[in-house]
Amino acid sequence: MSILAGGQYYPLWIHRQTEEPFLRLKNHKNIIVTPPRETDAAALTTLMNHPLVYEWSDIPTIPYHLVQAAEYLATSKERSDVVRAALREAQAQSRPEQIMVDACPVEWIREVQPGGGCVLIGGIECKRCTRGEFLGPQGPKVIEWEHRDELREENLALELGDPEIVWTIKASHHGKGIATDAINTVLHDWGIPRMGVRRLLAFPLEGNHGAVKLFLKSGFEFLFGCSDSSVMRGIRRRVNVLEWRLDDGEA
Repeated sequence: MSILAGGQYYPLWIHRQTEEPFLRLKNHKNIIVTPPRETDAAALTTLMNHPLVYEWSDIPTIPYHLVQAAEYLATSKERSDVVRAALREAQAQSRPEQIMVDACPVEWIREVQPGGGCVLIGGIECKRCTRGEFLGPQGPKVIEWEHRDELREENLALELGDPEIVWTIKASHHGKGIATDAINTVLHDWGIPRMGVRRLLAFPLEGNHGAVKLFLKSGFEFLFGCSDSSVMRGIRRRVNVLEWRLDDGEA
């Protein structure tokens, strides 16, 4: 029911009937990552209201509401649509080289059921880092509170493919190694070859040992804990800072 796409869409798979693109996880073949769907809002609301999720998430309120889920999905859809439009245009122009894009067009983790249906079980997002305080010329260990806005805008302004772009990634799923597999798949199948990702920062909240373990298993290095660096629902929370860099042999 699906084919491996070629040209500008590679290495995405395409569902033959719906034409929906997706990535299949490397080690969990029954798990795929797709764009958002119109029917996702209710499932996302349920997921985000689980204590294991909202305790470590920057959702604006508890409980998390259906309208908030719909707004978040709309933002994800906009990112996906922009990337897919760029791929479609480059494909129509028969460009021989694959273009660089600024996001991954698939962000939602689904478990494929025996009957062919899918259940939304989490998400993964890779985007340019906007935490300017960690983007100074001496690296994240020297926190640049005074220049955070300037450094954020500089990172956002770098041209596609620039190896100096600092990215960030987060995944929401607990158990069975699925989040680790999702990070590995999205990073190596799309982030590195299609977005030019060379450096990533991750910021799990202090106490979220599962997330720290997840990033360490994904090749990140633990750098330090930073106080007063994240405000979540009006409360300042301490975060852990982890970094991943592409090995020279992988580029």
